[in-house]
Amino acid sequence: MKYLSLIIGLTFIHSQLLKAQLIQFSAGVAFSRNTAEDGYETAAGNLLAGYRMGFTADLPVGRKLSIVPGLFLTQWGSGFARTATIQDANPYNGHDPRLRLQYFQLPVLLTSRFVLSPAIGYMLGFGPYFAYRVNEPSEVLVVGRANNHVDASLTPADNGSVSNYRRTDFGLSLSNGIEIQRLFNISLHFDYGLQNIMKPGNGVRLRNEAFSVSVGHYINRKAFFRNRTPF
Repeated sequence: MKYLSLIIGLTFIHSQLLKAQLIQFSAGVAFSRNTAEDGYETAAGNLLAGYRMGFTADLPVGRKLSIVPGLFLTQWGSGFARTATIQDANPYNGHDPRLRLQYFQLPVLLTSRFVLSPAIGYMLGFGPYFAYRVNEPSEVLVVGRANNHVDASLTPADNGSVSNYRRTDFGLSLSNGIEIQRLFNISLHFDYGLQNIMKPGNGVRLRNEAFSVSVGHYINRKAFFRNRTPF
């Protein structure tokens, strides 16, 4: 049953892909962090570089509007500067501890296109995303309260801390970018997690936040743009 949501999502993407007039493959770099909240204050990790790669299927609902589902493999997480507490508890052999979480991400965005010039267009999309974690991180973030402050540290993953994490995440996505010559685009993506990715009982909410820069390439673009706003 734990894979049911992922299977439903993949089935939806596959069914929509068969109907799509425009398919895009894209890849890029993602910068993410985890934000911890305990009801009194908020603490955030440092930005961590990762990746985002996958495809989207464009389903027109008008001359300028489309519903755009996608499927991406993403790496999110946080970097954490070494403190005396963390370094004493876990020797990291000279590197800062990092939390890396790999997800299959399924966004569904309502996207609009605007003409900037005969060869250049602008696109803007917004909508929800669902994500399913597919890895077991080698270094696990442990969040709690110490001295009336949010306290975050990392421990080796072999101590069972992975069980404190939910497999799923959901939130909101914003995507915007430039389309060039109906051939490829350069896009910025922002993802804001609404789900507490830690299981209940830890006393702290932990969320994903990420932005990414990617380059995408269209296929079957002539048939798609023939009946759409030209640029």
